[in-house]
Amino acid sequence: MRSAHRPVWAQAWVTASCLSIGLASQACRGDRWIIAGDWLSESRDAGLPSDSDAAPTAEVCPTVASLDAERQGGNPAPDVDARFAGVWRGNLGGDAAAGFPSAQIELRIADGGIHSLRFDAPAAAPALEPSRGYLCTQSADGVRCATPSGYVGGYSYALEAVMSRGDVLSFQIVNSDPWDGWCRLQAAQAWPDRTQPCGYVFGAGPPGSDNIAGAAGCARVTADGAATAIDCEVMYALQRCRCATDGCVAQPADVIEVGLRLTDGLLIGSLWYEGDLDAAGVTFARP
Repeated sequence: MRSAHRPVWAQAWVTASCLSIGLASQACRGDRWIIAGDWLSESRDAGLPSDSDAAPTAEVCPTVASLDAERQGGNPAPDVDARFAGVWRGNLGGDAAAGFPSAQIELRIADGGIHSLRFDAPAAAPALEPSRGYLCTQSADGVRCATPSGYVGGYSYALEAVMSRGDVLSFQIVNSDPWDGWCRLQAAQAWPDRTQPCGYVFGAGPPGSDNIAGAAGCARVTADGAATAIDCEVMYALQRCRCATDGCVAQPADVIEVGLRLTDGLLIGSLWYEGDLDAAGVTFARP
């Protein structure tokens, strides 16, 4: 049963985002709001004693190795026409371009190698301190992770599900990947949850759901209304993580869909902000 404690609403800086080709109208739509209950899939039984006092076991519950294998297994082998292979240099246009790490982008479509996308900007590489919010900064306006667009400058995003169909090149970016190294330093915790196959749900930090209370700071609130204070920057960074019995990794569900059309030797499309709040046209050419 939910507590009578009313959740505090706050618009998320950390939201799902998407890229879409200019000729398609099926870009991501709608803002995402963080409310008490969003961060941790906390069931009605989470935090309650389980039917057994046994700890979660690797044979039943997910491990970091199994999460890595699951992601690798879900990423099909690239299927790309040779016309798309090589290095492309892109430029963003329009007012929205100012919210990205840089207006210049490098796209690499390798022939049997690793595909990547990188914004030409100094790499944002603060120290990997697990107790501090990595790449997330709090200000009077709220907490922002990376840039207004949500992308991290200087980071080479590994592309997944790379394929081409006719003149359209498509791929996916896991938006949380820049946080992977930081997530792997987090100490995973387990809470009983009878709805889960192994009887537990996993996370980092105090149990409960993310709650933002303005000047009062941030907290994790359990189903019975108990609140534990948590640093806001850490809370937002942890939203980029997925945990198992023995550690955490980047949240692979934060997927950005990308589509670019090959026209007269150019790759043309649009690059969207997180939450689809704004977009900038992008054109790639071979250097």
